[in-house]
Amino acid sequence: MVTWGEDPGPPGAAIWREELDGAGAAPDPRDPSVMQHDLMDSGGKVEKLLHEAGFTVVESFARQAEHRFTADGLLNVQVSCGLASRRLPSLSGEAQARVRAGVERRIRRLSNAELVYRPEAIFAVAKSPGWRPSN
Repeated sequence: MVTWGEDPGPPGAAIWREELDGAGAAPDPRDPSVMQHDLMDSGGKVEKLLHEAGFTVVESFARQAEHRFTADGLLNVQVSCGLASRRLPSLSGEAQARVRAGVERRIRRLSNAELVYRPEAIFAVAKSPGWRPSN
């Protein structure tokens, strides 16, 4: 099993929130209860869930992932998925263009270091009660 652990959020997320809020975009329509990330954002929580489901945990560990975005790559991802893709459609075409221009201007000013995304990934290996190694 693999899930996200600590996640600082992708680069530029605060910029999108500020620009979208400033333009009067509707709140994020995604139901926060669907995500339930807080139930499995640590090795201990993942192990507990696996035990409750009847599995025996063999090992669990966390690793920090890293993705180095370019400004263009980050902008392309953020307009096609995530917060911006869900909130932008609530604005008129003209307002969307203004928000995108403001975000692009600010994202392009980020340093290479600020364009690095470093979320934590939680890994767990478990076996079911009836599992037997094959010969």
